[in-house]
Amino acid sequence: MKNIVIISLFLGLTSCSSIDNKTIGNTLGAAAGGVIGAQFGAGTGKLFMTAIGAGLGSLVGGEIADELSVDKVKKKCEELGFEENTPEFQNCLNKLK
Repeated sequence: MKNIVIISLFLGLTSCSSIDNKTIGNTLGAAAGGVIGAQFGAGTGKLFMTAIGAGLGSLVGGEIADELSVDKVKKKCEELGFEENTPEFQNCLNKLK
């Protein structure tokens, strides 16, 4: 049942083109963290661990997605002084990805 919920959530998010990478990372991280957290504890403790796992997973997933964002990489190359649409800019993008 958990797998069906996660797959449905993922498919639903990927169909929305207006959602940014960080939101997708937050959601997938929360789902994964919740599943991992549910493996620990019993009774109310299990619910608590699931919530903690979802919260931490959301934070970590969002940060990972943000770091991997193409826009952030492009900004970094621009900050380093490379002009867009030049071979040097493309080399910078490839090295930072």
